[in-house]
Amino acid sequence: MSARGRKTKTLKVSQRSALQHGALVAPGTGWTGTTEYYDRLVPKDPVKNREFRIDCWNRAERSEADARQLHAMCAADVLFWINVWVYTYDPRSNPTELPFITYKFQDDLILEIQASFGREDLFIDKSRCMGASWCCLVVMDHGARFRAGLSFLLASRVEELVDETDNLDALIPKLDYVDHRLPPFLKQPRARKHLSLVYTKTGGRFRGARTTKDIGRSGRHTAVMLDEFGALQMDLGFSVLAATQAVSPCRILNSTPQGDVNAFAHMKRTCRKKIALDWFIHPVYKRGLYATRVTPGGLATGIEKRDLEILDKLYKYPEGYNFILDGKIRSPWYDAECLRSPLASLIAQELDRDYLGSGDPFFKPTELAKHQEKYCCPPYHQGELVLREDESCKPDHWLNLSRGRFRLWCHLDVRGKPPRYRRYVIGGDVAVGTTASNSALSVVDKTTGEKVGEFLSNKTSPYEFAAIALALSYFFDDGNGAPALLIWEANGPGRDFGIQVLKLGHPNVFWRRNEERRRIRVTDFPGWWSDKKTKQSLLTAYAQALLNGSFINRCWDAVEECRHYQYLGDGTIGHVASRSALDPSGANDNHGDIVIADALAWRGVGELPIPKSGTVGIRPGSLGARHREYDRARRTRKLWDFELQVESSLAERPWLG
Repeated sequence: MSARGRKTKTLKVSQRSALQHGALVAPGTGWTGTTEYYDRLVPKDPVKNREFRIDCWNRAERSEADARQLHAMCAADVLFWINVWVYTYDPRSNPTELPFITYKFQDDLILEIQASFGREDLFIDKSRCMGASWCCLVVMDHGARFRAGLSFLLASRVEELVDETDNLDALIPKLDYVDHRLPPFLKQPRARKHLSLVYTKTGGRFRGARTTKDIGRSGRHTAVMLDEFGALQMDLGFSVLAATQAVSPCRILNSTPQGDVNAFAHMKRTCRKKIALDWFIHPVYKRGLYATRVTPGGLATGIEKRDLEILDKLYKYPEGYNFILDGKIRSPWYDAECLRSPLASLIAQELDRDYLGSGDPFFKPTELAKHQEKYCCPPYHQGELVLREDESCKPDHWLNLSRGRFRLWCHLDVRGKPPRYRRYVIGGDVAVGTTASNSALSVVDKTTGEKVGEFLSNKTSPYEFAAIALALSYFFDDGNGAPALLIWEANGPGRDFGIQVLKLGHPNVFWRRNEERRRIRVTDFPGWWSDKKTKQSLLTAYAQALLNGSFINRCWDAVEECRHYQYLGDGTIGHVASRSALDPSGANDNHGDIVIADALAWRGVGELPIPKSGTVGIRPGSLGARHREYDRARRTRKLWDFELQVESSLAERPWLG
């Protein structure tokens, strides 16, 4: 049964008994001993809570019957036990010893943790300073104290954070701290050793360990707490997951994000039961909460409008307060934390729960967002390129299909062809065709620097992909029958692809060069070869082109995929999925396919000579010249909104066309 639908349990006290013992009554509540949820009896106001705690302690000392009743209430309700008897430690406050008075989000978290014991993994995705570690520990401690035979494994990245004498940053000393402040009738005999705690009466036990690749492999536990799991490196994190899978059906993964290249980020995508603890649900941090209301810009200016939206209507801001309208939810507390932080990535990690921002991204996220806002739009056409029935692998015609593998960001003429008298480049990234990753083609118009076409498929073999690439090259010819330049990554499955391309007789392919001396052809091998140095050079040039607007990528998804490229632990640049130890493709670098295809297409643009004035073949005043002027205007203004309106109008009133 879920935590929210837990079975109610009523402790009945007769009216006579209540009168005789004075009844356990929360100040001002009028409770007479009968309730469905004991935690509802406890006042959350700090002053009244302190009075209630003192009253309960005094009653337990005066009356053995009241002590037994309070013990039963604690055993039946973890929230009652915490809010009446548990204290926490915070050296930042005065006093440092604080009664644990749970907030609403902590109540929900505690009940979900309790409901997960022995059943399923629980993923806690949190901002810093939300009390999640304390919540996990006190729920486990409650189970070990009041239920027979429960066993818990506590783990952190270093042993000193699991158990160390007089270190309240460690996990097990927090349990000691809780026990030392309980009244005598709630204490139990304990057997305490380094990295071990056993309640001898119930048999409840805790074992501590450092997170190693074989952690807990020989044991079995009710639940495993993996504290700050996001701090583990990729390989160690996946080894820990493998070692603990048979240890317990309940692994509690508690951490702030530390990049998207680790096992914690992988579990965020795969774990069934997840809890998010954002800073702005904390009653203290969210005081003065405000946000940014963004109004998209009109066709005339394209400039969006940002207005202040006050979310906390009761908060009084200081006169002249400097509101930061950056699109995020903020508060005075959050603003102060941002000023204290030396790096934006630390705010992304500690407060924003931003997996990509908390890592070390290669492409600047803010610049990618600007590019998407300024240039990206839905494709003008989506469909399939139908090939001729002969063996030439040349295109026959374009077929519009809503779920086609091809997408175009250019207008087709009456013959169903892209704009003529252009120089096009096609970049390709080749996959094995087993659905693990995509084979991708990207088409760039050298004249305008725009991406005008794209092909994606995860079920296309390298040999079939070669035929498709050849057909696309002829579809985007130069107007005189010469196909577009084709450049692809020759590593891995790209080798078989290249052999097939040459067999099919593609006359315009990229030949491998020495990247340090690009004007000299040093090999007779087709395709672009990737290694650590050439890949960094390729992506750097692509990132710079996106930044300065030389390359205009119309595809939102392709630009979004750039966010997943980061500096990895070994100093290289890669897609975050490429470092997953659970990568089913077995080809660690075979990810981020469309990004590589886009970057290669831009690399190929540099191979084409710049045509001299008057040799392009476009007559002034011709249809081609008008297309060129239209494309120039489109580079600086979002005219696709207007185009969609025109197309919609023509669809509704065809006589206008």
